[in-house]
Amino acid sequence: MKTLVSAVILMCIACVAVAAQQPIDALKQMEQAYATKSIELQSCLFTDDYRFHSLVMKLSEYVDGSDREREIRVAKNLFAGRLFGKGEPRPDAMTLELVCGEVTEGPDPEHPDSTAQYRVLVSNKFSMRVIENGKERMSVPSSQHVFHVVRGDAAVLTQGQERVADHWYIRRWLENTSGVKTELAESKGDCGEGATAAANLTPGPGVLSVRALSNPACPALEVMCDVPGTEALHVDVFDVTGRLANQRDIAVKTAGSLKVEAGAGANLTPGVYWVRLRQAKLKPSTRMVVVAK
Repeated sequence: MKTLVSAVILMCIACVAVAAQQPIDALKQMEQAYATKSIELQSCLFTDDYRFHSLVMKLSEYVDGSDREREIRVAKNLFAGRLFGKGEPRPDAMTLELVCGEVTEGPDPEHPDSTAQYRVLVSNKFSMRVIENGKERMSVPSSQHVFHVVRGDAAVLTQGQERVADHWYIRRWLENTSGVKTELAESKGDCGEGATAAANLTPGPGVLSVRALSNPACPALEVMCDVPGTEALHVDVFDVTGRLANQRDIAVKTAGSLKVEAGAGANLTPGVYWVRLRQAKLKPSTRMVVVAK
């Protein structure tokens, strides 16, 4: 494990990658990394706090995702020609085709007030193929993938990455969000009784925080809010593309834990959402939540 980390650090130090000068350039750089099977280019692209959210995971684990180290390890195996991490390295026999098609750009729901430094890129026609000796070994059908990108001067970086404003990095990848939406549409979200265990969690003192009471949640999107003050609580709900899907102002009588239906008054369809809390001058708190029918 330490060997892999050390190797990645050396790769980043030695990396002379094409600068991702615009948000979209981060995806172009990833396409290039796959086409050239360059682990150096790939590893220099992800921030130190990078998370990957995959449909392969259970819905209850989807919101947590996996880290940068695992992403680089998977890419390293693939680029070496070891499909699914198995077999002998055969890089010359394998061709990788990754395409980020029909990309739209929007605000990052975790940082909607900092659009100059944080953006969401939605690839509505993302696809990938692995071809070995002229035969297709694996394919990812065209589907929606979502990427959260950050400008270098605001990013959480690892050794060797440049903290400059003309570089953009990927800090989150939500794989096949269209597939996630389909799976959630076939699941039933929990609300009310049976979803109150999370309310017993103890928040840090003076910290504004939010957590879902169930995972997946029902369309009412019940969350538990830890509210340090008595000022009004502002609740924003963003969909996976960064679009504002609901907004509520909640009166707070006493500081403490408060159950809120963040989705009340909106018609939330199954999918991935972000709930954001704001109160007075406290640092906002944001949490990803998956909503089922």
